[in-house]
Amino acid sequence: MPSRTPAAARSLADDLRARDDAQLVALLRARPDLATPVPADLTSLAARSTTRASVQRALDGLDTATLRAVDALAVLPEPSSRADVARLLGA
Repeated sequence: MPSRTPAAARSLADDLRARDDAQLVALLRARPDLATPVPADLTSLAARSTTRASVQRALDGLDTATLRAVDALAVLPEPSSRADVARLLGA
């Protein structure tokens, strides 16, 4: 029987809704700026996390290798695999 892959999230809010409490806690620990002021709901959290300032804060914390992978993902079609990123980066 073929394995089923989970359906892709339609939006960041959908992705956040699919996360369990531990994953949401980990996100807010990694990105405390997203928790202040406390968002009303996950849709608000998603909207806050996609602002230019929020994205810049997230990118500022990445090392060069990770930034290169982010750049690669930005130009690759969705969905992309690790192999696609490695091929684009010549790894």
